[in-house]
Amino acid sequence: MGSEIDARKVVSSLTLFGHVARKLHISQHLNEYSALAKAADEVLAAAASEGYPPCAYTLSQLRRSEAGGAT
Repeated sequence: MGSEIDARKVVSSLTLFGHVARKLHISQHLNEYSALAKAADEVLAAAASEGYPPCAYTLSQLRRSEAGGAT
């Protein structure tokens, strides 16, 4: 996948972008958001198969944000 830091950056970004795209698809019902979420999921699945699971830190910050906590 390239250097480890690059792979982690991509995984962190796609963890965030996929989450946001799913939320936007739910609220705005635009297929483009669904397609972006699907693409993010596909890349994240490939990354996970290479030992890079979705970014735990990004996921924890998203949960915190949704619970009303500051980031």
